[in-house]
Amino acid sequence: MEAELEKLRKQAFKLSEKCENLEKRMFTLNNFISDEAIAFYTGFPSYDVFMATITYLNPGENAENIRFWRSIPKDPEYYEREPELGVGPGRPRTLHPKQEFFLVMCTLR
Repeated sequence: MEAELEKLRKQAFKLSEKCENLEKRMFTLNNFISDEAIAFYTGFPSYDVFMATITYLNPGENAENIRFWRSIPKDPEYYEREPELGVGPGRPRTLHPKQEFFLVMCTLR
């Protein structure tokens, strides 16, 4: 019993190390916070300017302030109503709005 527990602890430690290493290799904003990297990947002159832009746009913590575009609105007043929390076309968002904006800016760059 004790040997099995120790084996599981070692396996958990190895998996957590592997997870940390994979997170370091992910293409996310957290890995590109230097001014040179932000300028290269997004076109913004610095990380501070990028963050100020995010703050100004105010997408909300869960993208609740984002009005998603519809190609054919079923409701003519769709764009004039207040947005509903968590309701938008497509699947639910898995990335934080800041990460989404970073990836969009990289794509546009």
